[in-house]
Amino acid sequence: MDSNFHFPLIGWLLRGSNSYGSYELYKGIPHVVVKIFPESERILAQDTYNFLKNNGLSTATLTEVKHTDEQLYFYVFSEQREFLSISERLFPNVNLAA
Repeated sequence: MDSNFHFPLIGWLLRGSNSYGSYELYKGIPHVVVKIFPESERILAQDTYNFLKNNGLSTATLTEVKHTDEQLYFYVFSEQREFLSISERLFPNVNLAA
C-alpha cells in the first residue's frame, strides 16, 4: 500500500442486488456499500480494497467493470452491515454511507 494512502471518506453508495446484473456484479450480496473508481484511480482502488481487507472486512471485493461508455471502472464493495460495523470502529465520527 502506498505510504501516502488516505482512505476515501466520501462517495460511498448503498446498493442492492435486486436485478440480474447487479446480483452478478455484487456476487449475490443483497445489500452492499460500493465506491466506484475511474481507471485513472486504479491504484487508489487497490489500496482501498487492501485497507478494507487488512482491517477485517471479509466480504471486501475489488472488481473491474466496463461501462456502456467503454470506460473501465473499479468497484470496491462489501456487505453493508459488515462495512458499517468496521467503519464505525475505524472512523467513529464519520458516516461513510450517507
